[in-house]
Amino acid sequence: MKIFRDILDEQEHVYGVFRQHSVFLIGRIITEIVLVGLAVFVMAMIGVVLPKYDVQAGIWSVIASEVLLVIVGALIISAVIDVWRWRYSATIITNRRLIRCEGIFQRSVTDMSLQRISEIKMTQSFWGRIVGYANFMVMSEAETGQEIRGVVNPIAFRTALDDARVGEVRDFMQDTKNQR
Repeated sequence: MKIFRDILDEQEHVYGVFRQHSVFLIGRIITEIVLVGLAVFVMAMIGVVLPKYDVQAGIWSVIASEVLLVIVGALIISAVIDVWRWRYSATIITNRRLIRCEGIFQRSVTDMSLQRISEIKMTQSFWGRIVGYANFMVMSEAETGQEIRGVVNPIAFRTALDDARVGEVRDFMQDTKNQR
């Protein structure tokens, strides 16, 4: 929460900080692990196939191995960036506004005044119900919307947003501990 303190006003009370469900992060990392495994498999096959067809393995093997090592390195860096991006992205509900923060090095902050919110739509897929996440579409009076995808603990998110809109103060941290 300290990483988001600099975007809040002194009089703002935080009702909740919500991240995208970790299942999305795990899915991206598993994809990168599979691609690393595929690259390692291709590197192993190069060592087997080239000598079998009497192709001089010398330069081609070295070039292919170096290219694949660069790909593996890029995939590992991509996994680290995915974790950072997930860690430094959140939706914050305060007594004044709904704030969406994204980014590691370059921060993107989108906020909507709570008074301008006219409609909140929650969509929860089958897997979302099983794992515990939902997508929200928050509409403003001007009929523009902000989509928030994969929100973990959607009931707590909706409750915090409703409480913030009516000004009801609850102990958010106590409520999330009780729901676990």
